[in-house]
Amino acid sequence: MRTSPSSGARGFVQGWFRGERLHAEWGRETGGPAPGLAEAGGGGPPAHSWPPRVPGVRAETRIADGDGRAPVRVRWYLPAALGGARPAWLLLHGVAVQGPDHPGLARFAAALASAGAVAAIPEVPAWSRLEVDPAPADPIVARTLRHLCSAPEAQPGGVVLAGFSFGAPQALRLAAELADSGSIRAAVGFGGYCDLAAAFRFGLAGTYEHKGRVRQARPDPYGRWVAAANYLHRTPGFEGAGRVSRALRTLAATAGAYGVLAWEPFYDQLKDELADALPPADRELFRRFAPPAGQEPDAAWAEEVALRMARAALAVHPRLVLPDELSGARLPRIRLVHGRHDPLVPFTESLALKRRLRALGAARTEVTITRLFGHARESGSLAAQPVEALRFFRMLRALMKMQRRPRET
Repeated sequence: MRTSPSSGARGFVQGWFRGERLHAEWGRETGGPAPGLAEAGGGGPPAHSWPPRVPGVRAETRIADGDGRAPVRVRWYLPAALGGARPAWLLLHGVAVQGPDHPGLARFAAALASAGAVAAIPEVPAWSRLEVDPAPADPIVARTLRHLCSAPEAQPGGVVLAGFSFGAPQALRLAAELADSGSIRAAVGFGGYCDLAAAFRFGLAGTYEHKGRVRQARPDPYGRWVAAANYLHRTPGFEGAGRVSRALRTLAATAGAYGVLAWEPFYDQLKDELADALPPADRELFRRFAPPAGQEPDAAWAEEVALRMARAALAVHPRLVLPDELSGARLPRIRLVHGRHDPLVPFTESLALKRRLRALGAARTEVTITRLFGHARESGSLAAQPVEALRFFRMLRALMKMQRRPRET
């Protein structure tokens, strides 16, 4: 079924507003009891019911089998009145406890279905456990691509592969590695990073560079909690910090489950209980990463540790960033999208990704920086910012155009 890019963009916006409650239910304010160790151990608040109820959208779970491996759970979002094969998207989630059911991702997928597309989100269980390792996603994406491309609901000619946050650079890498398969029509990265040291530096110290100047912003502590959970104890000089890493993983998982922003005092009780459960020698280090709300780590210390952790992370998982040998000329069309006020990954990282991809030969790479979205949440109103709304609509129109078969563009 053919839909014009403009009508597809309008359908996406309508679907985005229809799915507003998906965010509202999860990203609630700080009302309700704050979590302590008992609640953290129990996995946080009750999970939201699935499938989500969005008017005009059908959601279902399918299993992608094959290769003698464990089955892959895939969340599907389709127009309620399908009416033939539609453009297809494969969405790669980031490092979050909800995995494919993250409210922001579910809302995006439902909006795509409202725009007349089908969207499939495979679960990467390691990433839902907050394990920062690119490798587990590779076979899952390959199997889901075969599953999606062979589905009668999906138009032939390949799918749009879109990655979110940590999944963004992985989606771009996989788009290059799978270019010869003919299964990927275009690639999209939302809120991704280019330079791991720059991303860690922002997460710990809140600093980033733009137009030759060092800038300062308030970072979401969730990013540094996840980074330290995975790599602090692997960093030279911190080899004995395993207990601190585990405590920070508990803190990050709880924040992800509750949906209250990580810099709120909502988590101070849990921080206190986690710190008290550590040996005295570990408490100071834990508090450097997780001080009470309203405080930030010492800037000089944070910048130094961020660089050291990034080096350690790349030594363990070199595919965290795009490889030097990537052939950009093989990549399909690419669109990068980033929130101007993203508190987890600075928008400058998508600008850097564009430069990097073009230097590698991916000439068909474009980027949109918008003030309307942060990382996993909205950061502005479409009605209140007409210039931004127009820019955002043009970006959506470009995405809708990318999903069409070459002879239709």
